[in-house]
Amino acid sequence: MKPGAWAVNTVIHAEADANGVFTNMPAADTFLFNSARHIQLLDLNGMTFVRLKVNKQGTAGQAGAKLTLKYAFSYSETASNYSDIGTSAVEVAIDAVNTYLDSGWIELTDEAKSGDVYIAVVGSGGNGVLDPAFGTISMAFV
Repeated sequence: MKPGAWAVNTVIHAEADANGVFTNMPAADTFLFNSARHIQLLDLNGMTFVRLKVNKQGTAGQAGAKLTLKYAFSYSETASNYSDIGTSAVEVAIDAVNTYLDSGWIELTDEAKSGDVYIAVVGSGGNGVLDPAFGTISMAFV
């Protein structure tokens, strides 16, 4: 674990009775499961690093499909209003099944660690046909 005064681990999606399905995942940046319901407000003041963790189940995404963690200073239900939260993309390729994916620890941008920010998981690279399926999706900050 990277050094930090304290850590935050937040579950974005967990469904005990079935996989979460990203129906007809599009190529363009789109909120997880085509919905803004998973956007979260977190205080990242004092945080330095972030990681995205995904239990990938069921149907694989299109080759090149990915989930990326992004942020914004104000709440928006438009995915393009969110920016990369890390100094490099905090993302995982989702063209696999029955595996656990981890972006690894990535440094937060200076802007993202300035306090309260809205955080969203954004998918991209789909083909509008495949329906990738997921178990637990979470993010961690230190």
